[in-house]
Amino acid sequence: MTDIVKDNPFAALIGLRLGSVEFVMDYHQLRFDGGARLEALTSPVVRVGRDEFSVGDPGYRDALCEGIGATVTAAKVEENREAYVRLGDEIEIAISLRAEDYQDRPEALVFELDRDNFWVW
Repeated sequence: MTDIVKDNPFAALIGLRLGSVEFVMDYHQLRFDGGARLEALTSPVVRVGRDEFSVGDPGYRDALCEGIGATVTAAKVEENREAYVRLGDEIEIAISLRAEDYQDRPEALVFELDRDNFWVW
């Protein structure tokens, strides 16, 4: 594993395409080329241009699914703040890592790059 992936595991997503968005009971799964997967246990916020959508907002699901097929151009984990994935030039999916946003569980996010490499926040 390269040092850049050790320092910022999300960097491994850059260049991959978002293949699917799954709404599972009380969390979301984002799947990427090659099998990489994010489980957002805290509800993601979707930023499209200057607009921001949260769970329950009209257009939220459309905004989240709009990224399917787009390539990851930036991805980063900012400890105790948020993790985000930018798709193309317009769409950003952000998952809060702030303790006050955790939803009845000790984790906010699980990132599985492959069978042997995964991280939990």
